[in-house]
Amino acid sequence: MPRVADEYSLPASYQATDDGLATPAQHNEPLEDIAADLNAPRPVSKGGTGGTSSKTARGTLRVAFGVQTYDDLDTLTYDEADVGGLVHVAESGAILRVLASGAGDGDFAGSGDMFLNVEKTSGRYLISHFNPDGTNAKVALKRAVELLQSGDRLVIDTPLTVAYSEWTDVPKIPDGATIDFRAPITHQTFGVPCMWHETTASGTNITINNAHIIYDDTAPTTRPDIQNDFYDNTFKNSGYSNRAQTAMLFFRGGTVSLNGLTRIEAADFSAADKLVPRCVVMLKGPDGENGRCFLERYYFDGTLFGIVGTGFDFFEIGGGFSDRWSQLDTSVYTWEAPAHVWYFTPDTSGDYVLKIGPCFDQGTEVGTPYVTGATSYKCTTRSAACQIGPLYSRRSQGIADLEVSKGHLLGGAWDGSASSQADMGGGKALRIADFNDGGSEDADLGRWDLIMPSDYNDYVQLDATRCRAHFSVTLTGNTQDTPILQGVMNRCLIGMNIEADQAQATAFPVAARIDSGGSNNHIDIMTNAPFWSALRVISQVKTTSTGNSAIIRHAQTGSTRRLGQYCERAEMFVTELLAAVSGATVTTGTLVPKGGHVMGLSARVVTSLGTTSGLTGFTVGTASDADLYGTANAITANGGTEDNDWTADGGGWQAANLAVQLTAVGGDFDGTGDVQVSAHYTMSSRNNDLI
Repeated sequence: MPRVADEYSLPASYQATDDGLATPAQHNEPLEDIAADLNAPRPVSKGGTGGTSSKTARGTLRVAFGVQTYDDLDTLTYDEADVGGLVHVAESGAILRVLASGAGDGDFAGSGDMFLNVEKTSGRYLISHFNPDGTNAKVALKRAVELLQSGDRLVIDTPLTVAYSEWTDVPKIPDGATIDFRAPITHQTFGVPCMWHETTASGTNITINNAHIIYDDTAPTTRPDIQNDFYDNTFKNSGYSNRAQTAMLFFRGGTVSLNGLTRIEAADFSAADKLVPRCVVMLKGPDGENGRCFLERYYFDGTLFGIVGTGFDFFEIGGGFSDRWSQLDTSVYTWEAPAHVWYFTPDTSGDYVLKIGPCFDQGTEVGTPYVTGATSYKCTTRSAACQIGPLYSRRSQGIADLEVSKGHLLGGAWDGSASSQADMGGGKALRIADFNDGGSEDADLGRWDLIMPSDYNDYVQLDATRCRAHFSVTLTGNTQDTPILQGVMNRCLIGMNIEADQAQATAFPVAARIDSGGSNNHIDIMTNAPFWSALRVISQVKTTSTGNSAIIRHAQTGSTRRLGQYCERAEMFVTELLAAVSGATVTTGTLVPKGGHVMGLSARVVTSLGTTSGLTGFTVGTASDADLYGTANAITANGGTEDNDWTADGGGWQAANLAVQLTAVGGDFDGTGDVQVSAHYTMSSRNNDLI
């Protein structure tokens, strides 16, 4: 017969009586019923599993696969606050997951509908096991993170949305822990980090893999209470301001490894005050110890500040991409500062190392950024060593402001064609300062390609010693009347390429100015500018500046100006096209000025000359010596004269301006055909600019 409330009873017919006759039914039916019950699922209350398979048995027992059971749960206690969460059992290394409750505070042996999963974790926890739904997300995240011990790993395997109400809600990552992101965390609280870490012992480290944080809040103009409370209770006595903890990831000392792609972005791009205040910040540890950070790759979209490092001795970035950004008005938002994709400013000079790979800043603006000269990339307080770049930027306020003591830069490119001088806010498109100060070794600054705004009128700053660099500068407008490159340079080899299609605001533009008595520099310039012959390289302090030199090359003609101490020597290639020549003679303008030394002179028929007037050739010379530079007997294309056709020495120093005359032979020029006359000459002059 079937069980009733898990109780088994024999069939009613089983009972036999004394001296009575036992029937087959009394014998057979009980045995058949017992056999049927033994082959059916045995109830849990009678020591069975209630199922016919391991799967149904686990479901009936309400135990997950791999769960270990305990016989002495009555010795464990719990608190009602843990219902729906997890409780760590230190002595077993396991986690007790409270799934439901009908018992009161106190003993697990209490009555009611309570069951536990005792899960073996091997140091790896899933955030989904912490019931992180809805408003419980911040509690679950804090409990899970702070549960970790050294060597443990927490996997963010489901999206979370956290909104902190107290500074103590922010989870603090324990030393030696690892957090793996497989889903994003949406952070809805300005003024405190999504999570943070501070070292508690020398040499401690944490690891975060593929961090993905979405910021979804609006910045106030003043610091909220939660921001002040976090600061007052954590690092107020460190000497740092209380803006650092607005970062999504906030670190104090220790070794931090951010592996894979660190992705931090805004949820709302409609206004600047909705952007991520800071992405990653590293400060000194509680005992003043420097941190170390290894960030493999970053992706920032919708940020004010990206990375800030002020207390570290080594910071490595494999590379990254950033896009939408803005700058809040620092006079209104009292917690704000000029914003950069990354900004390194250690407390002391020369005690840190930077190793940064390719970085690209798309620079798409959200609203109208407040003008502070916030270049894409910045570092101050000269580093002990660095390798940076290449760097790329389309940000309106410039590409980089770099103060580095020793190391190498791999160059970069800035497209400021959509920017304006007003956007720069007095900042430079590029500033490299104090590079290789002391000049104990050679250093390479790389190649920098800079497209300036159409109204740009400022200089690229270079303060460097014993360095090599190349600057390619495109002037898209006509407003430049300051030096294009300027700074304190000593023993530097500088290459420049100046692209300019039109005259500038001054008749004598300055390509480079060497400040403060800089000496022993060489600057090599290539340009297509129409003002190339008036281009200057100058020493600011001529009384102490010595040994500087420059070469200015004209890309279109091949002409060259060599500038040395008090002297300039030009090697010029000049040409004039005489079009539709007609009459008995045709004369050029001045090809070689007075004082020039003619090195060569030639004429070439560009298009065949007409013969309707009997023309058979022409001579090339001057008004006083018609065939000094030869006779051309071929009047079809590419006919003409060259140096070996001269009838006398037509070279050397010219006492007057030299104009070349073509004289028709056999008949006049009939107005058909063109002739190109070219001269090669040198000329020396006094140079008071470069000493």
